[in-house]
Amino acid sequence: MSDHAATPLKTKIEQMLTEARVIIPGGQALLGFQFVCTFNRSFKELPLSIQYVHAASLCAVALAVLLLMTPAALHRIAFHGEDDKSFFRIGSALMIAASIPLASGAGDIAVVFFKVTESMFDALVSGCVSLFVLLGVWLAYPVWRRLHSAAAG
Repeated sequence: MSDHAATPLKTKIEQMLTEARVIIPGGQALLGFQFVCTFNRSFKELPLSIQYVHAASLCAVALAVLLLMTPAALHRIAFHGEDDKSFFRIGSALMIAASIPLASGAGDIAVVFFKVTESMFDALVSGCVSLFVLLGVWLAYPVWRRLHSAAAG
């Protein structure tokens, strides 16, 4: 990495805000589908524990959307649209933090597996595997690559 020119702050901020804009519609669509599910007759037939898993997943995705939308508002309101290192750190932290509740929305995978298999064990395993895969791909692997790159360079 040391042989590459540093990315200008303006470019970093534009990239971060663009990344958020790309992720937000997916999170909002997921949130909408989660809300709609609660109005289906079959939702009421699910065990209360599975309904709570769905509610927790819905809240987690809502938090992720909130975290993803915050950098744009922060940039426009608090920083008057100006590029600032502290804004970039805050905005980046919010986007990274959003991946945790977004991955926690994988609880709905458990709901689907319960609906298909009617097995609480299968639901639990599928939800946990999904959560660990998402956190692994979105957080653990990038952190490992960063540490690996730092050690090599």
